[in-house]
Amino acid sequence: MRRAATAFLLFVAVAIVVNSLLQCSKDRQNIVSIGDKKDTTLIALEHKFSDTADVCLHDSNEQSCPESSNALDAETNGQPREELTGIDRQSTSSWKLSTPLYTQLAQLEYLSANGNLQAAFILAKNLRYCFYTPSDEASYQDRVNEALDNNEGDSFLTKLAENYEYCQGVMHATKKQFAHYLAVAANQGLLDAMLDYGFANTELLVKVESETRSALTARTEVLAAQQEYLKTAALQGHVKAIARLSDNLWQQKFENNDGSQALAYLYLLLELTDDSQLYSRYQWQEQRMSKQLSPEKVAQARELSQDLLSNIVSNIQSELKTR
Repeated sequence: MRRAATAFLLFVAVAIVVNSLLQCSKDRQNIVSIGDKKDTTLIALEHKFSDTADVCLHDSNEQSCPESSNALDAETNGQPREELTGIDRQSTSSWKLSTPLYTQLAQLEYLSANGNLQAAFILAKNLRYCFYTPSDEASYQDRVNEALDNNEGDSFLTKLAENYEYCQGVMHATKKQFAHYLAVAANQGLLDAMLDYGFANTELLVKVESETRSALTARTEVLAAQQEYLKTAALQGHVKAIARLSDNLWQQKFENNDGSQALAYLYLLLELTDDSQLYSRYQWQEQRMSKQLSPEKVAQARELSQDLLSNIVSNIQSELKTR
């Protein structure tokens, strides 16, 4: 009953604001689709609160956390896509290019240097995708020989060849700059980049960043940034960000805490999700957490969860009013 009541109040709050916006034609134009893109506030809200994709937990790698789980397309999170002059992408991907990376690398670097956050984000995604791919023919052949020695199948060799063709010509020193470009876009408020940074493999980020500072400093800064970006996304209602934040807090990956924060975000997830399977999974986790905390800490978690929910509603209302 309590979950249903909260959902109803959330619906009413959004409905009131949407109704007021629809009263004037100018605001109506900001809510309807722009051209043939599905860049609407209503779709953005639907995406936030009906996110049924699997949630990647712990510090999962790129293989176990698909790209679609790491970042949302800018056209569906309420952000207009910046113009990317001369950049050709695959029709089925928001970031992967239609030609080998080296053919568009200079243009992406130019756009990024001139403040285009979408270009910086796409460049970061491609450089990280190519991070472990051989940079030259000799290295590629060594990798092929190693795969043959390990009796890898044809599908593995085919994928290896495809990745090498896509990434060849880009030196490893350039690939390591993915962390820089991702941080630039995230620091400037691009939600795609913040989500991607928050879900990125921490050890890989630390490995790259520790080349210019101590490993301890790099780890501290990376973890702080991941926590901040996930919090920002969570306060906009992104269920995957809420789940990852709760998990990392409970695992003591983010700062020392008494467990009440982790439980609070888990309560928030249970309030927002409409996915019955996701709800059942995290309801079990909530019960396990609650048994390990004192009644006082559980009460604190419930109170914090309601504060977070109020902030989300307020953020959505503010977002709608600016459209």
